[in-house]
Amino acid sequence: MLLGTVTGTIWGSHQAEGLTGIKLTIIRPLGGGREIVAADRLGACAGETVLVTCGSRPRDIVFEAGTPIKSLVVGIVDGVSE
Repeated sequence: MLLGTVTGTIWGSHQAEGLTGIKLTIIRPLGGGREIVAADRLGACAGETVLVTCGSRPRDIVFEAGTPIKSLVVGIVDGVSE
């Protein structure tokens, strides 16, 4: 899992089968690193901190097996304590 900030949304007129109606967000990991694209059913907005999980197992719980996405927003973070 990783914490990141939503920097934008991706949309297009054509999607792979299984992605229709799924919001795709651009996430910049906290602490740096390459941005990733994650499916978001929670409605996170630009600037919000989110918790993202990656892999086929979490995807298969939330979506149908074989949906062509590996990263999912699983939480919108209200605060972090270290």
